[in-house]
Amino acid sequence: MAGNDNNAIPAGSLILVTGINGYVASHVADQLLKRGYHVRGTARSAAKLEGILKTLRARNPGAVVEGVVIEDMQAEGAFSEAMQAVAGVAHLAADLSMSPDPNVVIPATVTGVKRALEAAAATSSVKRVVYTSSVVSLPGFAPGVAGQITADDWNEEAVKAAWAPPPYDESRILPVYSASKTESEQEAWKYVKEQKPSFVFNTVLPALVWGPVLEGANMSSAGYIYGVLGGDERAIQFYRSFPVVGWHTDVEDSAILHVAALLDEDVKGERIFAFGEPFSYQKLIDTAKKINPSKTDYPEPTPGDQENRVTVDTSRGVELLKKYGRDGFKSLEQSTFDQVSK
Repeated sequence: MAGNDNNAIPAGSLILVTGINGYVASHVADQLLKRGYHVRGTARSAAKLEGILKTLRARNPGAVVEGVVIEDMQAEGAFSEAMQAVAGVAHLAADLSMSPDPNVVIPATVTGVKRALEAAAATSSVKRVVYTSSVVSLPGFAPGVAGQITADDWNEEAVKAAWAPPPYDESRILPVYSASKTESEQEAWKYVKEQKPSFVFNTVLPALVWGPVLEGANMSSAGYIYGVLGGDERAIQFYRSFPVVGWHTDVEDSAILHVAALLDEDVKGERIFAFGEPFSYQKLIDTAKKINPSKTDYPEPTPGDQENRVTVDTSRGVELLKKYGRDGFKSLEQSTFDQVSK
């Protein structure tokens, strides 16, 4: 397995991966195991741990992977036991309830991140922590609108929209989720700045993620891709009417960038954009037609300029992917083919 000789954490060390049963987290654990690290994963129940631990052990014979149940990430000391003897932490667990109520989602997400950082700071063995943020923590631009995004930018508009007065209907789901990622990442950076823990802290911001699913089905954004390929109207409209421009990210690329943020000695205090090629509904349906030629009656793209005209520097992500054995970001088409072929 290609890697990097400049790792801050040696192979054989124990890494904590929170929410290990999640789509991206399962791949992060898999990549760490392939590189000779031991993994301890968390989930909210033993039932959620069972399947992914079995899958990871089958994919990595002889590897050391174990599970710990954390039912409530908001509880005082929630991560204390799981953090013991850990050298690095990949914190991917999050509230994916998609509730439109900001009072349900945002405080819980922010507190969960803070509890993980507190436990890491109190554990002397922890050298590095990476937190999974998201493209939605950055400003959103409508299709056809020119703009620029940098690592200094935040999605303050989503925060404002999320906390607007009720009613909390379906139109609030995306703003509330976006605000939860924005506020939780901001809280993490604030904690690191003010408390000055001994560990190195980085964040990874994935865009629209799809690619092979390791365990389970219809997970996260991958489920919508299966829906598009199967002609599911709700999934098709989800991508056709996406309110802001986006980028595609292969799930394995996202996982490797988490590994780099966790292990690479040269990556310190960074927000890493896991953005591959710009996403468009047209690219998606063109790919879908190649995979399933019998399905041709996809709705046409929304009228008007649907191009992604936003400038963002993705060179750091490309650099790290190459450092860890990839050729750069995988294409939307290849990622989609990989998902349906595995």
